[in-house]
Amino acid sequence: NHHYEYSAASIVVLAQTCLLSYLSTTKMDAKEYLKQSSRLSNYGRPQVAILDFGSQYSHLIARRVRELHVYCELYSCLVKAEELAEHELVAVILSGGPSSVYDEGAPHVSPDVWKLIEE
Repeated sequence: NHHYEYSAASIVVLAQTCLLSYLSTTKMDAKEYLKQSSRLSNYGRPQVAILDFGSQYSHLIARRVRELHVYCELYSCLVKAEELAEHELVAVILSGGPSSVYDEGAPHVSPDVWKLIEE
């Protein structure tokens, strides 16, 4: 298991970097992306997925990402890989909770979600 600690600001910078990387691979500027993304359904729209482990900052992180004009959705940390795979994910943010990953019964991302993230 990986254990990382990041501030909300560094997570937002990471999401912005992922979007800029995505835009560079599609040869699209940010204005064109926003114009096109406003016409897409949620399934075809590139998005950042925020997996919520019970953090008090999950909604703040989502708001900060959206303020950068990046589409994002909050998901439970128990979300199934199949549900995430239906979307065009450009980044995944893991928003921590009060439990230690080493505590018995602490929530964990399923192995299938880890495989999807690695792809």
